[in-house]
Amino acid sequence: MRGLIVFLSVGVLWAIQAWAYQVTPMYLEMEYVGRKAQSSYQVTNNTSQPVMLDVLVHKVSIDPETNQEISTAADEDFLILPPQAMVAPNTIRRFRVRYLGEGQVDSTQTYRVMFEQLQTNDGNETASQVKFLFNFSTVVFVSPTQDKCTRTLNAQVDSPNIVLVNKGNCVINIGQARLTFAVGDEETESTWSGLELENSSNYLIPKVTKKYVLPKELQGSRLVDINLN
Repeated sequence: MRGLIVFLSVGVLWAIQAWAYQVTPMYLEMEYVGRKAQSSYQVTNNTSQPVMLDVLVHKVSIDPETNQEISTAADEDFLILPPQAMVAPNTIRRFRVRYLGEGQVDSTQTYRVMFEQLQTNDGNETASQVKFLFNFSTVVFVSPTQDKCTRTLNAQVDSPNIVLVNKGNCVINIGQARLTFAVGDEETESTWSGLELENSSNYLIPKVTKKYVLPKELQGSRLVDINLN
């Protein structure tokens, strides 16, 4: 009888994540042509065992009515080298990525590039062993070239939420944003991360509305300014 195989996604069972490989970066911002149409990932295997990885690509769209993610296979839109590889113990391996999608990109397209660990048989497994296989899902934004990008952010407080809409055609990174709120006669500032919003993201894709519940002390406030720099 074979040992038990358990599949884990990033964010699950953090206590044993030290056993797994690491993928960086988790987000890539690319352009559909030119120098920025290519990038790379770094996979670090700090364990004493080799890790076999398969790389898959899915294109993601967001239903504007439900905000639900719709995913379809899109391996043909990227050249990934190598598409499958063994990462030796205590080594780092680079995976190169190049966008190959057809036609002009007029607004940011979102993809998930997934690193899936494959089972390997080293001949030493027993029926009582449990083998954890880790899968990493990264996000790639493919945008128009910089001269064709517009980034227009509409943001307001609609208590108890802060409501954000990217009116432009390219993804906006709000991870470094500073926000100023008016609470009564006083103003208070916070970084985006400092708000500690539940299930928030640092990225806003075009034409999608995002709502996050504000901390209680900011509910009923007015958003005075949001600085992305």
